[in-house]
Amino acid sequence: MDRKSGVSQADVYQMMAYARLYKCDRLMLLYPATPAHASGIIRRFGIDGGRELLALGRVDMTVENRVMQSQLRSLIDEVLGINHDNINDYYTI
Repeated sequence: MDRKSGVSQADVYQMMAYARLYKCDRLMLLYPATPAHASGIIRRFGIDGGRELLALGRVDMTVENRVMQSQLRSLIDEVLGINHDNINDYYTI
């Protein structure tokens, strides 16, 4: 267990293996936020020479559902690189 970010090295390796197996280049592990650590992205990992990105994030589980949903949406948008100011750049018909 990494004391700095509270993440198991085995969890990171397993998620990166899933990325390769299922051909998914964006993944996220979520952990509950603690009083000492705010919601947000903790760290990012990649495979050398690969496109895969694993983001580790924290979400405050003590807030109202609508606030938690907003936090989750922000984390997902950040990992996917979505900027809602330019939403038409990401969704086309």
